[in-house]
Amino acid sequence: MIVCEALAYTAGGFALGPVDLELRPGVSVVLGPNGAGKSSLLALIMGLFRPKSGRVTIEGHNPLLVSPALRAGLAALSPQTIPPVFGICTADFIAAGAFRKTHHIYSDPSAARAQGEIMELANLSAQGGQDFASLSGGEKRRALLARALVQDAAWTLLDEPTSSLDYAHNRALLDLLRTLKHKGRNLVLVTHDADFAMAIADRIIFLRKGKIHSEGVPAAALTEAALREVFGAAFTRTPAGRVLPDYI
Repeated sequence: MIVCEALAYTAGGFALGPVDLELRPGVSVVLGPNGAGKSSLLALIMGLFRPKSGRVTIEGHNPLLVSPALRAGLAALSPQTIPPVFGICTADFIAAGAFRKTHHIYSDPSAARAQGEIMELANLSAQGGQDFASLSGGEKRRALLARALVQDAAWTLLDEPTSSLDYAHNRALLDLLRTLKHKGRNLVLVTHDADFAMAIADRIIFLRKGKIHSEGVPAAALTEAALREVFGAAFTRTPAGRVLPDYI
C-alpha cells in the first residue's frame, strides 16, 4: 500500500496538499485538470521531490530514507515526458529498467526472458533492434512503460500514459494495462481522460487545485456533477457507460 500522510509541497506559486491518501493494491487513477498537481504527487511518491511537510510510505518504507536499490524495488515510474535518447536501441533502452536486479541482463537468462516477455506484451519485439530515437510517439510511450515494468517494482506509476497517442494506440495501451491488471500489477495512473479512467480504474481520486476533491469507485465517483466541478466543463454518460465531454 502507498500512504500519503498530511503530504504538502510548494513550488513557486503552486501548492499541493495537505494530502491524506491511501492507494491500495489494484489500479488507482488520479484524475484532474492540467495544473492540479497530479505529476507533483507522483514525484513525491517516487521520492523525486522532497515534501514541505508530511510523508509518503510505500509498503511501509519512506522512499527518501532507503537505498536507491530498495527504492527501485518499491516503485517504478513511466514519465510523461519522453526523454531525448539517442544512440541506443529500443531493447537496450528497455533493459536499463532491470538495473536494480542485474547489470548484465543479456547474460542473466531469467532477466533476459522477463524482458522479452514484457517487450512482447508491449508489442515491441519487432522494434528491439531499432534506434529508440526513431520510434513513433506511441512506440516510445510503450517503451517507457516496458522499461518501468522490467524494473519489476511493487508499484508502477504512469504519468499521463495516453499523452500524444492516437485512438488506435490509446486502445492498444488500454488493452495492455488491462492485461497487467489481470496479472496482478499494482498501477497508479495520472490522467485527465475520464473515459480512460472509467475503463481501467478500481478507484478514482479527483485532484483539484492541489487538493483531494473526492475519491471512490468509478461508477460512484465519475458523476457528471463531480466532473463539472473538477474540470469546469460539461460531461455526459452514454448508455454504454462511457464518460465523455459534452461539446454540444
